Amino acid sequence: MRNERSTRLETRPTRLEGSGTVPRVFALTLLVIVTVFLAVWLAGDPGAQVPAIVFEALALAAFVRSLFVGVHLTADGVLVRGWFRSYRYGRGELRAVSAVPYWRFLSSDDPILSLLKFTPESGWVREVGATVAWRDRTAAHAARIREHLGIEAP
Repeated sequence: MRNERSTRLETRPTRLEGSGTVPRVFALTLLVIVTVFLAVWLAGDPGAQVPAIVFEALALAAFVRSLFVGVHLTADGVLVRGWFRSYRYGRGELRAVSAVPYWRFLSSDDPILSLLKFTPESGWVREVGATVAWRDRTAAHAARIREHLGIEAP
C-alpha cells in the first residue's frame, strides 16, 4: 500500500515555477472587484441578494479554477491546463516549444508578457492563453519543456 501511494505521488504532474501566476492574479483581481461592487450594490438594494450571490459564486469559481491553470510536467510529457481546456503532449509529439509576445495584453514593441507556442508534429499550432507569464519566465518555461521532452532548441 505504501509503495503504491509513493509511486502515485511521483507520477503526479509538477507545475513549472511561476506558471499560472498571471491568470491567478487576474482571477483574484476579478474576485475583489466583484466583491466590492456587490457590497456597494447590496448596500443600496438589500433585496438583490440572489443575483449578487450568483455573481460572487462565478467570480469565486474563476478564482478556484485559476489555481489549476498552468503548465505541468508529467512523467511522460507535458500537461497544459487552460481556463476551459487541457492539452497533453507526450514525448515525440511536439516539434518545437517557444515563447511568443502576448500582443493582446499591451500593444507595444517590447511586451512585458508572453505565452508559450506549441508546435506539434501534426495538427494545430497552439498559443494557449493560460500560459501567459512575464517575458523572461516564459522563455525559461519553454527551455524547461524542451529539455523535459528532449526537443532541440531552435
